[in-house]
Amino acid sequence: MILYVVRHAAAADREAHMTDAERPLTGEGVARMKTVARGLARIGIAPAVICTSPALRARETAAIVAKALGKGVCVKDCDALLPGRDAAEVLEFLKRNPVEAAVVVGHEPQLGDLISLVVAGSAAPLVDMKKAAVSCIEFEGPPAAGKGVILWHLVPAVVEALLAK
Repeated sequence: MILYVVRHAAAADREAHMTDAERPLTGEGVARMKTVARGLARIGIAPAVICTSPALRARETAAIVAKALGKGVCVKDCDALLPGRDAAEVLEFLKRNPVEAAVVVGHEPQLGDLISLVVAGSAAPLVDMKKAAVSCIEFEGPPAAGKGVILWHLVPAVVEALLAK
């Protein structure tokens, strides 16, 4: 299995009339995520599904990625990816829903904890999941704690530089 871990792009500050889950992406966040998504399409990622936190900023990020991939990839909400949930819940979701390749879109610190859990077997931080960053993790067999290998990790500035060439 190949797992692409995507942190949502920059979101608006919370206003008095909205909940945290209702915060949308900023204009800059949308633009940056479109660039990252174009980079993902260019390298040919082909997930069977994009699982996203139901929070608006994550849903918007997932929609941008799905549109860039242009292959009718299915986008599904996953409550395990909501802010404040444990990384182990995401791993259990992935075990129960096996696919050859998947994207998960969510929030920090959970995504960093997820990467650490699947690579090192514990939630001690290994990578800095900046907004709109993407990590690619490979498993030989089903996803499990300590069984993943990081193939690559891209921050938006690197994708932007690669696309500019």
